[in-house]
Amino acid sequence: MTLKKNTKEINQMLDLNIEEISSPIKSGKINLMLGVLQKIEGMACRDFKQNSMILDKNKLDFVDRFEKRVEKKIAEFFLNKVKGDGIIGKHYNIDSTNENNWVINPLDGRANFLRNIPIFCISVAFMTGNIVKSCVVINPLLGEIYQAEVESGAYLNDAKISVSKEVKENKLFGSCTNEEVCIDTANTRSLGCSTLSMCYVASGRFDFSVDLGKELVDVAAGALMVTEAKGFVSKSGVTCNNILGFGKQSLVSSSKMSKKYIQNNLKI
Repeated sequence: MTLKKNTKEINQMLDLNIEEISSPIKSGKINLMLGVLQKIEGMACRDFKQNSMILDKNKLDFVDRFEKRVEKKIAEFFLNKVKGDGIIGKHYNIDSTNENNWVINPLDGRANFLRNIPIFCISVAFMTGNIVKSCVVINPLLGEIYQAEVESGAYLNDAKISVSKEVKENKLFGSCTNEEVCIDTANTRSLGCSTLSMCYVASGRFDFSVDLGKELVDVAAGALMVTEAKGFVSKSGVTCNNILGFGKQSLVSSSKMSKKYIQNNLKI
C-alpha cells in the first residue's frame, strides 16, 4: 500500500481533507497528529480564556482537569485509530504490543497557563523503539504549528525552518531554566515552556535552550524539532541519540555552531 493511499484513508477516518490539514510533510503519522491536535486547539483557546475568569482558589483544579481532559482525548484517539501502539503521557501510560508509542504532553507551560500568561503548547511525538520518528507541536494562541519527521526536515506552519546560522559567542540568545547553570556571557531568559524553547531553537529565534529535570514527555517532540532543523541535542554535554537516555538529566539544545561554547561554559 502506498503512502498516498495511507494518507487518503487516514483523512477519511478523521473526516478531514488534505487542504484542511495543510501539512508540508506528506506523512500518515503527521496527518494523524495534526488531525487530533487541531480538534484540541479550539478547546485550549477557550479554556485559557475561561481560566482568566475563575477565582484564584479554583484555578489549580481547573487546569488539572483541562490537562487530563486533553491527554485523555488524544490518548483515546490513538488507541481507537492505531491498534497495538502504546501511550506515554503524564497521566495515561499504556503498554505497546509492538515497538510503537505515542508520547503526549497535554500542557507544556502549565504555570503560564495557570497565571494566564499566553505561552504554552501541546505536543505529540511518535516513537519506534527508543527513536522519535515524527512530532507535531501546537501553540494554540498564536496559531503556530511546528512539525518534523526524520529525514523530512522541520517546519513552522508551511515554512521550512533551521537553527540560527551565524552565532557570535558574546551575542548568544536563548533560554535557561536554572540560573545556577546558566552561561554568564549569554543573554538568557526562561519561557516556562521547554518544548516551545526547543522549537524556538529549531526556528532560529533562540541560539540555545537549557533545561533541568525533564521527563520524556517534555523533550521528545522538541528534541526532534531541533535535530531535524540541523541543530544539536545533548544531555550534560554528551550527544544522545537514544531519547530515553535523557531521563532527568540536564538537557542542552542548540545550534551546532554554538554547542562547543555552551558545553564549555555551562556551570554543570
